[in-house]
Amino acid sequence: MCLEKQKGIFHPHNINHVKILDLAFESAIKMEQWKESLEYGILLIDGYRYIIISIIMDVHSLFTLIVNRILNNY
Repeated sequence: MCLEKQKGIFHPHNINHVKILDLAFESAIKMEQWKESLEYGILLIDGYRYIIISIIMDVHSLFTLIVNRILNNY
C-alpha cells in the first residue's frame, strides 16, 4: 500500500523509495509471499544499481581531488 502511494511522487532511484522497497522485500520474504518478494526484488535491482554507481562516482571524484592536491603540492 505504501509503495502504491509513492508512485508519481518519488523517483524510482530516490533513496527513500529504495529503502521502503527493500523493507517491503524483506517483509514479503519473512511472510513467505514469494510472488511479491520476487516483484520487489526485481524492482530493487535498478535502485541498488543506481545507488552503487552513484557511490562509486562520488568516491572516484574524491580520489581524483586528493591525487590532484598531492601532485600539485609536490
